[in-house]
Amino acid sequence: MPISKLFILLTVFIFAACATKQRLGFEELSSFQISCAKRHEQYEFLESQKYSSDERIMLYLQTLYPPTFFTLMRDGSFKDNYDGIDGKHEAMIKMAQRQLKQHCAAQNLLNR
Repeated sequence: MPISKLFILLTVFIFAACATKQRLGFEELSSFQISCAKRHEQYEFLESQKYSSDERIMLYLQTLYPPTFFTLMRDGSFKDNYDGIDGKHEAMIKMAQRQLKQHCAAQNLLNR
């Protein structure tokens, strides 16, 4: 396969991956408001915000590939991508889930 076709194919593939669902950024996750009345829904929502291993690979490729790298820098989403790659995003989700479990368990004990 000629280099130009490979370049075009890779560009289309990576830009198509940019159209994945939006996720909460680091700042939104750090200020996530817990509601024990909706704890199951919130837990599932946070679980849906985690990146799969395939999505993490795509984030990594997007940051390495020059056309998408410059797009990420221009639109300001480079930091969110990097947080997804290095595990900071998932750590914030796990922390929010742990706080949700602990806070709502304590709420249940007080309400007895």
